[in-house]
Amino acid sequence: MEKLNWAFFGLLGLLWGLAPAGLSQNSSSIRGTVRNGTSSSPLADVEVTLTSPAGGLSGERSTRTDGSGRFQFNDVPIRGFYLARVVHQDIVYNAATSFSEAGQPAVVEIVVYDAATPDEVPLTLSRVKSTFRVLGEIVEIERLYRVSNPSLKTLPGTSDAFRFQIEELTPDLASQARQSAWLDVSVVPTADQQAHTVRFDLKPGETDVYLHYHLPYTDRRFLAEEVLFHPAAEVVIEVGPDGMQLNPTPTLDDAGWQAGAQVYQAKDIDAGQTLSVEIQGEAVGGASVTGTVRNGTTGETEMAVPLELTRIGRGGHDPQGSPHGGEQDVENWTAVSNDDGRFAFENIPVEPGSFFFLRGSHAGADYNLPIRFAEEKVVDVELEVFDAAPRSSVKLAIDVPDLLLYVDGHRLVHRAYYRVENASRTTVEPEGSLVFGLPATAENVRCNVFSMIAQQMIPNERRPRPVPGRPGVVAVDWPLKPGPTLMEVYYELPYEGEIDLEIPLPDGVDLIAATIGPSTLDVRAPRLKFKKKTRPEPQPGRPDYGELFQYAGGPFQPGSLVTISLVGEAHMPGSIIPSMSSWNRGWQFLITTLVSAMMLIMVAVGLALRGSSDGAQRREHERDVLLSELVRLDDAIQEGKVGRGEYEEKRQVICGRLREIWSA
Repeated sequence: MEKLNWAFFGLLGLLWGLAPAGLSQNSSSIRGTVRNGTSSSPLADVEVTLTSPAGGLSGERSTRTDGSGRFQFNDVPIRGFYLARVVHQDIVYNAATSFSEAGQPAVVEIVVYDAATPDEVPLTLSRVKSTFRVLGEIVEIERLYRVSNPSLKTLPGTSDAFRFQIEELTPDLASQARQSAWLDVSVVPTADQQAHTVRFDLKPGETDVYLHYHLPYTDRRFLAEEVLFHPAAEVVIEVGPDGMQLNPTPTLDDAGWQAGAQVYQAKDIDAGQTLSVEIQGEAVGGASVTGTVRNGTTGETEMAVPLELTRIGRGGHDPQGSPHGGEQDVENWTAVSNDDGRFAFENIPVEPGSFFFLRGSHAGADYNLPIRFAEEKVVDVELEVFDAAPRSSVKLAIDVPDLLLYVDGHRLVHRAYYRVENASRTTVEPEGSLVFGLPATAENVRCNVFSMIAQQMIPNERRPRPVPGRPGVVAVDWPLKPGPTLMEVYYELPYEGEIDLEIPLPDGVDLIAATIGPSTLDVRAPRLKFKKKTRPEPQPGRPDYGELFQYAGGPFQPGSLVTISLVGEAHMPGSIIPSMSSWNRGWQFLITTLVSAMMLIMVAVGLALRGSSDGAQRREHERDVLLSELVRLDDAIQEGKVGRGEYEEKRQVICGRLREIWSA
């Protein structure tokens, strides 16, 4: 069996050797040049500022370029991506970079341009796209302007050089612009009373400007007139849904149907041309949603429940032109369940790509149900709600299936998932439905409650608040409905070589499964059973993954205090372990999957060879495998790779077997 163990650890080392080499050290350097794209010359003695949107840096760093436009930042943590920023003639330029290979500096070039006046840059529109969709008594309008700057100069956002005309500034106007990524921008009037503009720097090349708003659709008619202030190479108009009539002026070419809308287009429209669009008719093909509200606590139907149907996403959007895609709320309809618990939503406009949520409120909690329409566009559903009860009267089973403590230099990272199983009624507690301990020195505190919607775990960020009269205890306000609720807690603590971490458990916890590292730490956890997992000596060219300390324990009574002491200097082999709400597992997920598979193979082969060998040793191996499987299963449900039913069934089996092993 020892040979099998070392073979497994050798494979583990190989897998880490195949991972991105940037995981094998703590820091490197970022170097680059700043070049003036207008004059094609280096830019000397200009300030360069380095920031880290992903949190790799604490604050900002600045330096200045030398006579050749070169700059360098040393001792930069290999973590996430970075932005190098230069301000030239009051215009901001950013360049993104990240580390791809361990020990190799990241190289970045920042190109800036001289500022221009409107007279110096003849702006054109390579594409204008307007989309009109009739939704009952409103018309939804999207406009995309693709602005071309053919010069080697930048037009400042204050120049008002780019102009457009819209019907009116509505309260729900959403406006964005992008050259590489979408950014929110403001729509403002210009000196020309008919024209508006956006405050966005128009750099050389193309800039997309996107607008989205609603206007009333009355008397089965809508008229829109727009003056083009710049010549347009292409104009596209989409009108939907089926049943609408369009009378465009000038006459546009009929391009047929696309994604549920009639499409018209024209080429080479001169500046000053007025586009007139008249829409008439009544949208046909409305859908209906009917159903019953049932009380899962009493088993009876529930009357007087306020309901809201929300349409999320819309068909016919241009993936390259609309930054929102199918994730923006479009319209809401309301209803109330009658004496028999029945409700109905009629004449709902449905287009390809539409997605709906049905929400009902009962006893202080919201209950959601996803709605999708088939071809017949008639859906009958049952929405289950539950009575509420005080927190003290509801018995909850709480596990911490994944607790990670990892020292990274001068920071201790704490990440835990609290899984709450409620077999009773919904608990809505004014003082906090779920409480947990939080050290006074905790930094970067994040908390997410994950809801199961449409087979996906949707994060809901919550801000924990102190519980009066209970020092070190914070609460999260979230209705705990029957079934599972998964909450993530993430924070960091200062670490200066040693720490005594006390984790109070205000609620009883049935199970804690913990992983602590790295290997240079001396770990003591008197309240938990643990096993040290050793790794072979590091090999040349491969990172030292070190030792892991795996812990398991439970149950713990309310008021228990779990103390874990860490002593020693930690040399991180790679990037910090991120929060669930922002992580991108990539290689780590692949490696975890492969390692878990090898552990299963190792245990199976070992049991076959040893036959009737020591039962305690077999249980230890099985426990390790089950812990890995438990974490991997929670990852899979969070990523939408398994359904809820399969997840619940597998997790129940794993937890049941773990309890049998620990009670043996």
